[in-house]
Amino acid sequence: MTKMYLILPLSLGLGCMDTSKEEPVDTAEADTDTDTDTDTDTDTDTDTDTDTDTDTDTDTDTDTDTDTDPPAVVLAEGDWNIEAPNIDSDSCNLDQYQNVTEFVPESINISNSTETSFMLDSETSCQISNDEFVCDSQNFTESVLLGTANMEISNTMSGQIIDAENIDIVFDVVVESCDGIGCLGVEAVLTFPCPVTLSTSASN
Repeated sequence: MTKMYLILPLSLGLGCMDTSKEEPVDTAEADTDTDTDTDTDTDTDTDTDTDTDTDTDTDTDTDTDTDTDPPAVVLAEGDWNIEAPNIDSDSCNLDQYQNVTEFVPESINISNSTETSFMLDSETSCQISNDEFVCDSQNFTESVLLGTANMEISNTMSGQIIDAENIDIVFDVVVESCDGIGCLGVEAVLTFPCPVTLSTSASN
């Protein structure tokens, strides 16, 4: 017997072989490290230093130094001596018949003295204003012409205060009428009332 040999084409064998190459797999560890480092450092330093220093230094030094009147004078109480008076006016020429300076007393008495008033001879009120004074009118009878006549006289004293113990005085004397035998010659040349003004000074 003759032996037969089956010869298959090589290509058939080859055709059954997997000719594709397998891609190499990178088995290296994948980089899964995600950068999560977030900068959270926020600058919150806000300058809150507010200047609250308010200048409250107010100049309260008010000049209260004002001119004031000097303190009022209170006249000394007691007896005051009056200097010899001067005749300032005598419209009736009464001094030709009678020494009119005799109408002025030699002294006066001051009592109840205050800054605004005093009493003259304890019965006549005197008022003071701005160092000037004026007293209520005094009425009296004066014997004249060697006692042959009586003159009815009103006298108002006023003046200026110099200090507590010195005053200037004005006497406004008015001869209201004349009674008596001695008045006959006087009334012939004089008309009543007859005013006379005398000035003097007094001290305590």
